[in-house]
Amino acid sequence: MNLNKNFLAFIVFIFFETIAERLSIRMPKFGQVSVAFGLDVAAFLIFGYKIAALIAGISFLLDFGKFDLKNIKLSILKRIFNISQIIITISIAGIIHNFFLNLLPSNVFSTFLAIFIFTFVYLFINVLLVCLAASLSLNLPFVYIFIDNFKGFIPNYALLAILGYLMALVYNSIGIPGIILFFIPLLIARYVFKLYSDLRESYLSTIRALVAALEAKDPYTKGHSERVSELAVEIAREMGMKPDELENIRFMALLHDVGKIGILDTVLNKKGTLDPEEKELIQEHPVLGAKIVEEIPFLKQYAGMVRHHHERFDGTGYPDKISGEKIPLGARIIAVADTYDAMTSDRPYRAALTKEQAMSELKRNAGQQHDPKVVKALLKVLERFDPREKELEALKEAAAEGT
Repeated sequence: MNLNKNFLAFIVFIFFETIAERLSIRMPKFGQVSVAFGLDVAAFLIFGYKIAALIAGISFLLDFGKFDLKNIKLSILKRIFNISQIIITISIAGIIHNFFLNLLPSNVFSTFLAIFIFTFVYLFINVLLVCLAASLSLNLPFVYIFIDNFKGFIPNYALLAILGYLMALVYNSIGIPGIILFFIPLLIARYVFKLYSDLRESYLSTIRALVAALEAKDPYTKGHSERVSELAVEIAREMGMKPDELENIRFMALLHDVGKIGILDTVLNKKGTLDPEEKELIQEHPVLGAKIVEEIPFLKQYAGMVRHHHERFDGTGYPDKISGEKIPLGARIIAVADTYDAMTSDRPYRAALTKEQAMSELKRNAGQQHDPKVVKALLKVLERFDPREKELEALKEAAAEGT
């Protein structure tokens, strides 16, 4: 009877884990989150890590919804990786859990501590393997992907671990109905994750719409905001800023010129020299941009980066004529990235400077127009990365594929 009960529970777990993986949610930054971890914890506590790993592996194998028929080879490789990493993750976490559980005294506190260890190791190994694969395939710095995702998923995994523990307790008391009963809270948790993801995506859509509106109004900014954003992030990374700070700078750099939406087209697209009144109008765009950004709730506190990206290090900039480190660091970074991209872009009134000419000009103005530390970071970044060169390479690859 007990064998039949466990076999039926084994099948039920595979069924629910397959559903959970099918309903995984893509996170805004990177990766996916599903409620399958709660089921992994319950399966581990009921069956042990070997059977739990087998259940998870089978559920990944049965998740046909993620199979891309247009790229079968890549889909097969992803499937093999996913199955392998989940089996490795559960096995290592289970072995470490059992090791510590044997060392600890037998009480409730020890049980919770051992489950915490299982959760932490599972999260660490899972994120480690996935981020390593992403770093290699996307050519992104591993450390920033790992830290950002590891920290971001801790609350999710903690909640799911608790639900998984409760599911195992109820199963031991009432059997299969306990698994079914606690799958409902897991679905509720999935709904909460989805709300967060959708909210974040709506913010990103707002940013993209604002940038698109600006580029439609001013054709000379086409691609400018994206290049400035990429360069600003690399400068900030070179200066040792944290992942969350990098993301904020990315958003603010994308929106640094959004205030130009409120500038007359005749002024914005004038080919000749601006007269004093027109120049004064143009210099209003950081203030207008900051007001627009302040209407986006999760970016409101960073609006100063937009307002002050035309301040000068010597205090002669605009709109507030602040100087030195009184200018927000993000604004100083965006200012350098903005200046470099502007100098290396063709404009109606002048031809683009070469990379070397622009770098020489930035060096000359360090300490006057720009923060010398930021300029130094930019020069180091340009040794390995230039968004304009990246664009040209992408165009060449597209042309080669088209022939």
